[in-house]
Amino acid sequence: MILLLLKIHEIPNHPLFSIEPEAFIQQIRSNKGHWLPEWGRLNYWYPEGSLALLGQAWGYYHNLSDPLAKNLLTIPLLKATKLFTYNDAQRQKLSRSPKAIARVEALMQTDFVSRFYTALHEELLRTARKLHEYRLLGGHAYSVRARVLAGVDTLTQSLQLEPHTRWNMLITSPPYLQAQEYIRCSKLDLLWLGYTEEYIRSLSKHELPYKDVEPIEVLSPTYAAYRERITEPHLLRMYDRYFFAVLGALTNIAARVSETLCLFVGQATVRGIRVPIDQIFAEHFERLGWFHEATLIDTIEARVMFRARTNPATGIEDARMPTEHMVVLHR
Repeated sequence: MILLLLKIHEIPNHPLFSIEPEAFIQQIRSNKGHWLPEWGRLNYWYPEGSLALLGQAWGYYHNLSDPLAKNLLTIPLLKATKLFTYNDAQRQKLSRSPKAIARVEALMQTDFVSRFYTALHEELLRTARKLHEYRLLGGHAYSVRARVLAGVDTLTQSLQLEPHTRWNMLITSPPYLQAQEYIRCSKLDLLWLGYTEEYIRSLSKHELPYKDVEPIEVLSPTYAAYRERITEPHLLRMYDRYFFAVLGALTNIAARVSETLCLFVGQATVRGIRVPIDQIFAEHFERLGWFHEATLIDTIEARVMFRARTNPATGIEDARMPTEHMVVLHR
């Protein structure tokens, strides 16, 4: 997904940049090709009646030879496809729910083809507007040099940076422990984009906090204090891997940053224990000579998440993440 966003980032400065939603939709409607993911569980996640429509739309997409047009269509088509999935978007992991099933079944009783193309049209217009706004920002007087490290390769990439590489600022939002399994959550989108189930499964093995990583010294008394409260071996392993991996990568990159670190994290829970990840990050970097200027806290309100009295997997009272925190540090 990060690679996709980087490709879209290049679009506004392309000399042929333009979006004509009506032309896209007319071409999709007249498309004779058909493409569906080669996946045995497709009918579990989508109503059978929607697959001819989706197959026609994605057949057009996968036959596009123009990379610019393909990049422009990708996110709008993914969003329109979500209309038909039984996946509950309010949950942070791929899962069906009675509410999502009822929503899709009600949709299938309407003119769902028109609803799909209306949604696609709206998403194309939204994409065009946002890209146009982004293009207008190109007239600023500052020259900015940036480097993006993302995805499962971040850890190794952070160790392979050129010795002379330097930046003024690092802005990042690492995973929040195991609060969201990004690959699992993105599995349906990845399948529609043409990735195989075997490849997606291989990505999951590299996902934090499940990947084996080299231990580091975490310079935080809060890290040690919360570690003593975790008794289950597999959760203790997950806890250590998370901080070894994330702080290992951030520490290596921060050594090349001259002014500011902005670390955006949330306080995820481990068996009902809310771990102050932001405080652990701040303590670690303070020990490395950074000054902790502030931790900015934002209440999560706009993003509605699935809520339940107890976690169905553990039976423990569920506690959704109420806030997200931006740790700001300076040299």
